[in-house]
Amino acid sequence: MAQQVVVVGLENSGKTILLRRLRQLCSPDNTDSKPQKLSTSTKPTVGCDTLNVYWKENELCFREVGSCLQLRWDKWTSSADTILYLVNSTNETNNECTSSLMGLMDILLSLSSQAKALKVFILFNKFDREEGGIGANDAVDMKIAFQQLLQKYHFDHILNEYDNLVEILCISAVTGLNVGNDDGLLDCLVRNETISWFK
Repeated sequence: MAQQVVVVGLENSGKTILLRRLRQLCSPDNTDSKPQKLSTSTKPTVGCDTLNVYWKENELCFREVGSCLQLRWDKWTSSADTILYLVNSTNETNNECTSSLMGLMDILLSLSSQAKALKVFILFNKFDREEGGIGANDAVDMKIAFQQLLQKYHFDHILNEYDNLVEILCISAVTGLNVGNDDGLLDCLVRNETISWFK
């Protein structure tokens, strides 16, 4: 049975480009070890787009849910095995960062009453960009800054409930950084356990 992976995030977080990258990396025709160049032209997703792929003999069904449906994200996340929450790492300051945090916490709170276990990946996308994100120079700085923001808005206690199920990755859907390489996103999705960064 396919693993159900729901992809959510605010507008311009890179959800559509990520699905394009996943389609390219998982294609049977993909014989090049280097990620191919992708078109970065997109328009906001209206509704839900679906992508079914295989990675290392594991079937994955990705459902990209448009940011315009944020108030109804729980309709899709409630039936998911895994949630990918994308964050635009080049834009996460002040109001935008608060909005991203609120969106993520809404999802986690809606899942708190569920009996089933699932994995949640917070993906800082566009990490190849020179602008950096929330003052971070590398992946470690990004994670530390994110934890500080969680504490600032008193959200860190919520994530403690998901200590073994939440993982943070810094990726680039455009370049393929940390998506299809060893221990990248796809490998994380198909392994049995995630590595909790919050410990």
